[in-house]
Amino acid sequence: MENVSRFKELLEGKELRPSYKNKLYHRLLRFYYENGFHKQLSDCLLQLKPQNLSGRERGEYLEMWMAAGNWEKALSWLVSFGTYGIDPKTVLKLCTQMDDLGEEGRKKRKDPRLIETFFYAFQKGKYNSTLLQTLCAHFCGTTREMRDVYNVALSMEVDVEELSERLLLQMLYTGAFVGEQTDIFRSYVQKKQGSDLELAFLAQASYDHFVKEKLPNAFLYQQMEQVARGGQKLPVICLIDYLKYASEHKGEMGAEDLIPVFLKKLMAAGLFFPFFMEFQDLLPKLARFSDRVMLVYRSAPGKNCTVHYLLNKDTEPQEEYESRPMKEMYDSVYIASFILFFGEQVQYYITEDRIGEAGERVEQLTQSGMLQRSDIRTSGKGSRFSMINDLMVAGTLSDYDTFDHLAEEYFRTGFISNYIFQLSMSKKGMRENESREAEEER
Repeated sequence: MENVSRFKELLEGKELRPSYKNKLYHRLLRFYYENGFHKQLSDCLLQLKPQNLSGRERGEYLEMWMAAGNWEKALSWLVSFGTYGIDPKTVLKLCTQMDDLGEEGRKKRKDPRLIETFFYAFQKGKYNSTLLQTLCAHFCGTTREMRDVYNVALSMEVDVEELSERLLLQMLYTGAFVGEQTDIFRSYVQKKQGSDLELAFLAQASYDHFVKEKLPNAFLYQQMEQVARGGQKLPVICLIDYLKYASEHKGEMGAEDLIPVFLKKLMAAGLFFPFFMEFQDLLPKLARFSDRVMLVYRSAPGKNCTVHYLLNKDTEPQEEYESRPMKEMYDSVYIASFILFFGEQVQYYITEDRIGEAGERVEQLTQSGMLQRSDIRTSGKGSRFSMINDLMVAGTLSDYDTFDHLAEEYFRTGFISNYIFQLSMSKKGMRENESREAEEER
């Protein structure tokens, strides 16, 4: 203690080189710091010019500011000069003590530069629940950085609702993917259901599965059911993807009340896909499409896709290819349908319009193959198509008793249908005549 005055006299003089003065100044500060003279320590620190210090020196003096109880000054140094040379333990201690600053400290927690320093401590493995709460509330980094904070915070039972929301938004806008995205979504909807963000995420997940053919996740379809039962309107892509998933996991969904509703909405909008036929037992009106065999083709959105086809059958074989445009039923998914009976085949190839080297329009062959109806089991029982198809199956199997029975049933059905139709038309005509005569009398 008796040397303090001598040190001060030396520091105030002009005889010493600046570098040697810095050494003396540092020794004086260390003396105050180690012996608990906080008032003297704070007065000496105020005379420092941090821009003239090295990163290591700033880190050491930052600890002294905190020991002196001047947290605001420590924060200003940290915000201004960053974490270079700073011990992550010091940053963690600073974050933990910020509540001592009251309202001012809570405001400073939102400073993006300070949040970055807290994340620096997290990266170095120095964190506690206070630091994680601050990061969950305010940190905005890359998707993977935020994912890392999410995983640790979740393991320490820190509320991750705000972080989950920012993560989901960022993934939707950037297209970035992390393996935990469904878990992040799950933790979000546990606290906040029915939001626009939830619908947007479900729509993107459905698009990735149906259009991009990524792997599905059962939880997302359960969430779609909850949204639909809650009275909210699901995006069209969610309805399509839900039905596709349900067609592949029949008996696992338990949402037979929703499937007919979804089917009717899509069909009313002019949308139809082959997997709809898996639900004839839930929506009998689908039986009218049982004569269709559908060709599904995937390409880029907005393409002019044309299918060229040749029908191969025992009677009147087709000699030249016919062509027709394929309908883009949904973004990049094109469909063409054919009426085929058992054993009939369609040989086809698909072309797309491309621009040639000279700027001319050319057709490029992209896919070819054979389409056929080979299933013996037919749907739409009782329809005339079903009867004809069953007749062809019986003929192929040489089951003549069944063939005769089906033929008799077919002609009986045709006779009854024609009779009812003629009778109906006759009654309609009589009503029209009566109405016309009444009008003439008036």
